Amino acid sequence: MANREIKFRVWDVTEKVWSTGFLVDICKVFPNNRIVSISQFTGKHDQDGKEIWEGDIIDFDIQEWGGRGNIHVVTWDENSAKWSWGGGITSDMEFRKVIGNIYENPELIPKG
Repeated sequence: MANREIKFRVWDVTEKVWSTGFLVDICKVFPNNRIVSISQFTGKHDQDGKEIWEGDIIDFDIQEWGGRGNIHVVTWDENSAKWSWGGGITSDMEFRKVIGNIYENPELIPKG
């Protein structure tokens, strides 16, 4: 069984910046009234070798799927207990491209 690297990043809603490192250390630097969102690393990388995190927005290869881009947000699927992107599975994440995330690029999230 392969070991998966477990790491987190925190989005500071007030300052609009990411912090990474040990989760306990990160959370200590934020005042109690500061709003933050925590994302977990999926353990996967996209087609360019970029780390894929919870809340990342990924695009499928237009050539592969035809017509137009197929954009999804990476989430944790409680029912199947694994990372998901619009119903897909993480085993083929290396064929996808991270184009942003829900915090910095909400305009990329598909409507409807």
